Amino acid sequence: MNDPVFILFILGVNIVVAELLARHTPAKHLGATLLVMVITAIVANVGLIPTSSVEAPIYEGILTYVTPMAIFWLLLRVNLRDVLKAGLPMIGLFLVGSIGTAAGVLLAMWVVDGSQTIGESYRAIGGIFVGTYTGGGVNFNALALHYGVNKQGAVFAGITAVDNILRV
Repeated sequence: MNDPVFILFILGVNIVVAELLARHTPAKHLGATLLVMVITAIVANVGLIPTSSVEAPIYEGILTYVTPMAIFWLLLRVNLRDVLKAGLPMIGLFLVGSIGTAAGVLLAMWVVDGSQTIGESYRAIGGIFVGTYTGGGVNFNALALHYGVNKQGAVFAGITAVDNILRV
């Protein structure tokens, strides 16, 4: 069914179900984001909703407008005064940790020969992991949107799974 209202309804139901599973079942270790992806993949593969933006242009609208706006709203909750209260020593340690994370990703991409094993998006994927491990899941999605990795279905699903499994 390609009706945009029906697709939005099903996606909303998937989000609610994933949130409930993430809060009240052992599936909470997977996280709501991964659960939404799994549930939506199942729903799409059984034919309840389309699997691509070619079949359902509403997906392109969601990725273009809704997702960036959701990231913006999440970032509005950041309290910069709390960051300043932490003081220079904590901010310095954060910077050291961030540099270490970036160096670790660079080293990992070199060790696994990222361009060969991951493909042309290896730089963007490395940046996504640096972003998520230095600034959280909002960075993961913002960078995936910016570099278009979210449009590479299997790649995006794979890095989301890796990110969620490593956070458990």
